[in-house]
Amino acid sequence: MWAYAFLAYATISSPIPGIIGFIASMVHLLSPLLFRVTNNGLLVCSIMLGAGMVHQGSFSYFTGGFNSHILIWLGILPMLGGIIIGRKGVLLWATLILVHLMLLEKHERDLSRKNKNISVLLRVLNHDIATPISLISMASTGLRSKQEDSREMSVDIVEKACNTMVEISQSVRNMYSVEAGNLSITPRPYPLNECIHNLCFIMQASLDKKSIHLNYDFEQHKDLMIFVDPIAFNNQIMGNIISNAIKFSYRGGSIDITAEQHQDYAKVMIRDYGVGMSQSLVEKLFSVEENSSRAGTEAETGSGYGMSIMKAFIDKLQGNVEVQSSEKSPDRPESGTLFTLFLPIRQPSLTM
Repeated sequence: MWAYAFLAYATISSPIPGIIGFIASMVHLLSPLLFRVTNNGLLVCSIMLGAGMVHQGSFSYFTGGFNSHILIWLGILPMLGGIIIGRKGVLLWATLILVHLMLLEKHERDLSRKNKNISVLLRVLNHDIATPISLISMASTGLRSKQEDSREMSVDIVEKACNTMVEISQSVRNMYSVEAGNLSITPRPYPLNECIHNLCFIMQASLDKKSIHLNYDFEQHKDLMIFVDPIAFNNQIMGNIISNAIKFSYRGGSIDITAEQHQDYAKVMIRDYGVGMSQSLVEKLFSVEENSSRAGTEAETGSGYGMSIMKAFIDKLQGNVEVQSSEKSPDRPESGTLFTLFLPIRQPSLTM
């Protein structure tokens, strides 16, 4: 025990394992005195083995991680307990080791989940920031124009695209904080009309490029409020759905957005009349592990993670999404995709 303590103090940059080692060694040194005072073998043995377990665990963590061969000592603890105090010691320390292994397994699962979430967030940033960057690129042509009206419009587009990138960056940081348990999403009442107005502005260049018409009745839905985070809803949810609808729509096509208000929720439907999807693709559409990327009707490309990103944000807002899609075939001349969003219209009962 003392040898491990001195070794940790001399070779490990962090002072923690050395300090723990010296404390554990002192506990072992004083254990005979403790036994003399208490005359309780089980108590003294548990204190001794507990100190050794903490010491070996810290030494392993700071040298080889929890896969270190030094952890063999944790397997020896039940045997030592049995030698010193009999069957009770074996049962006690076998139970403690089992608990330790269960906690270790849980820690590894949590770590794997966090790594996966970080990967998703990087895809969010890479995927969603592409649209405003494309807008800036297209607006640069207008800035080179000698026409004042064209230049002013291009400046507005660049400004809006830059603001969108800032919002996306903030939304990604917030999403990471939510996953890390450091931030709660705090949605607010948000007019659906405002969302569609922003989308029309940010997506107008992409719509015009393929001569696609976006249909939405502002007057009919002027009083419809949804309870969402506006930045996440605009960019990661509706932005991704509309972007996909444009990508897979035919030139000169249309996209319909309709909505219904129910007692506890709003239903927002986005319908395109493009190439549609097979049932097998619909089933893996929201999977993070399976990339669903495919070319658009005019060879547009994408990351393939837009829909899994959208679903992650829908879940955070305690909403739901359903997808119906059909591909064109001899017995089915019509094709296209319908996304149906189920969104809260007031503060849900569960904490976000």
